[in-house]
Amino acid sequence: MSRPRLTRVRPVLVLVACAALGAGAMAQVALPTPGAQARPSGAPAAPAQPAALPGLPAPAGDGVLNVPAGAVPFISPLPTDCPLTFSTLLHDFGIISDTDPVSHAFKVKNNSDKAVRLLNVQASCGCTTAKYDDTIGPGREIDLVLTFSPKGRSGRQYKSLTITTDSPQCPQVVLQAASDVRPRVVIEPQSLWLGEIPVGQSARQGVSITGRAENFKILSFQSDNPSVVVEAVGPDQVTGDGQTRNRERFVIRLLEGAPIGSVSAGVNFKTSDPERPELRVPVLANVVGPLRLSSQRVQVRVGQQGEPFVSELTLSHRVAGGTFGLLSADLIDVPEQVQAALEILPLEGAQAAGYRLRVTGVTPAEAATIRGTLVIRTDVAEMAELTLPLAGFKVVSPNRVRPAPTSAPGQAPASAPR
Repeated sequence: MSRPRLTRVRPVLVLVACAALGAGAMAQVALPTPGAQARPSGAPAAPAQPAALPGLPAPAGDGVLNVPAGAVPFISPLPTDCPLTFSTLLHDFGIISDTDPVSHAFKVKNNSDKAVRLLNVQASCGCTTAKYDDTIGPGREIDLVLTFSPKGRSGRQYKSLTITTDSPQCPQVVLQAASDVRPRVVIEPQSLWLGEIPVGQSARQGVSITGRAENFKILSFQSDNPSVVVEAVGPDQVTGDGQTRNRERFVIRLLEGAPIGSVSAGVNFKTSDPERPELRVPVLANVVGPLRLSSQRVQVRVGQQGEPFVSELTLSHRVAGGTFGLLSADLIDVPEQVQAALEILPLEGAQAAGYRLRVTGVTPAEAATIRGTLVIRTDVAEMAELTLPLAGFKVVSPNRVRPAPTSAPGQAPASAPR
């Protein structure tokens, strides 16, 4: 009984794809060379192209992949005895929007008298899926349909697709492809890092949003963190690719009263474009006080029962020559069998004033984890009390002796494990 053919849908990592090239290939693909024209004079007219997307130029593509020399990775031709031929080696999707997926069917033909199986299809990005029959019978031709989702991508894109077959003559076929993604909405920058900001100070950074839709505008905006505010600067227009597009500019500001620690916010925008009605810009910052801790936790590394352990961190002033007082430091809620002790020493050879806090103890017999808290009090108002978690895990010896398994009545004792 003949086995039924299977059709599989697999996630593939390609932005675009291309088919393999070899003797007897069903189409020739020209690659540009340094200093060469993209297309020789007198070449036949290009075939009809798909209609342009709204607001975008007509797509490129005339059978020649027009890219700068060296931009496409080296393509190894197929062996002359490979049983498979492909309709094209390179496929250029041309100019596409980032809102809608695009698909292309690569024709793969088996020219031999034996079936060839496609064992695996591996690509370089998770933005694409491939649909294909995994077995190609003698003389049969299949479509390998590749669908690319360009969401979140911008500019010229090159990706590769590797097909593994059961043919000894060509066990692997590398396909390549390209596209020029034009985002419907461009956010610059897409996320903001305001940096390390001293407590009591503010920080600001600009962001612009440009839309290709007609009469594009921002309808509303709001931050989800009270320490981060958004201010509108005003609209203007930018020109590029033969188009004039609307742009709106904003300033995102961290307020002076932001508390010490990491700041994470999202600024949400609502637009007039039904294809991109909502946008979000992540904002990150780190508000720091006058003092610097080398670690935000006390990490204890413990070993076998009775083994001592040491963990050390430093507390120093951020300003060279700055001084402060360490009023007290206490270990709280640490198990008694750990015999934890805390030693406070001045920093040596440092440009700024500071202290070394050294935690010592002994690995307990039973507990697999060690937990507690280190509380530090200083005379700096903004950092009067600092609370740090203490945590550690006991390491179990790989040579620990295991009890010998018991024997059933009437049976000899089992041998101990070696």
